[in-house]
Amino acid sequence: KGFDHIRLPVDFRNYADEEGTLDDKKMQEVDRIIERANENGLVVFLDFHGWADLNTIKGDDILFMKIWSGLAERYKDYKHNDMLIFELINEPHTTEGGNLDMSTLSKLQCMTADIIRDISPNRSICFATAEWNSPWTLKKYKLSPMMNYDNVIVALHTYATLEFTHQNMPWMNNMGVIVKLDDNILDALKEQLNDIVDFKKETGVPVILNEFGFNTEPDTIPYEDQARYVQTVVDILGKQDIPCTWWPYISGEFAIYKKTSMFGKYQWNDTVVDILLAE
Repeated sequence: KGFDHIRLPVDFRNYADEEGTLDDKKMQEVDRIIERANENGLVVFLDFHGWADLNTIKGDDILFMKIWSGLAERYKDYKHNDMLIFELINEPHTTEGGNLDMSTLSKLQCMTADIIRDISPNRSICFATAEWNSPWTLKKYKLSPMMNYDNVIVALHTYATLEFTHQNMPWMNNMGVIVKLDDNILDALKEQLNDIVDFKKETGVPVILNEFGFNTEPDTIPYEDQARYVQTVVDILGKQDIPCTWWPYISGEFAIYKKTSMFGKYQWNDTVVDILLAE
């Protein structure tokens, strides 16, 4: 279609045994996906997804680091090394059983990065921020030991505001109610985007908005509101050469490439895609 990177979410606990040793047969499919993407010009952010409530008190961190060690070994001599970025963890937080506040998260990611770099010194690494990759946590990030690492990218997410982006989702309790895009919603979005821009300007550390999006089911959000929302993201981040990644491209209510009916063909949401790919 013309995109230049993709985020590949994998819960690697399903690809490893209880000791954290990767299953070679299962991993071969991941290998093929990465290679196919790279050979078609897509940089891959290999995202350890699904373990947002990782709890270092219970010793989950040992398994987590063992798996990343195995991944570093597996790809240390990969032929497209400069097109494969390790994204350590997705949306860490201190709720739902997790204890990953900024201090704990910093220690975990630094230890994991050290393990990876011992095996693969030039590997690009994507660090998460605390509380669901929220931009407001960047103020704390500036004081973190993670700031001492080279060749890292800081990953941020925004769905400002949930009432708009997640409308018509069952757990939002607003089924059947259309939330129009207004200045208050745009102001909340701009505040988070500007936090990202300010952090990059002040620190020089590369950043990526590697999750944003909204419910793209038909008759949920008017196309003019979709266009205005995406254009706001692209305008603010594009001026600072900050990349962004829609979540997700093919699965669920937020997809921008989906079937229009059970037996229909896959189609792109051109309203979103055309803006994302505009020069």
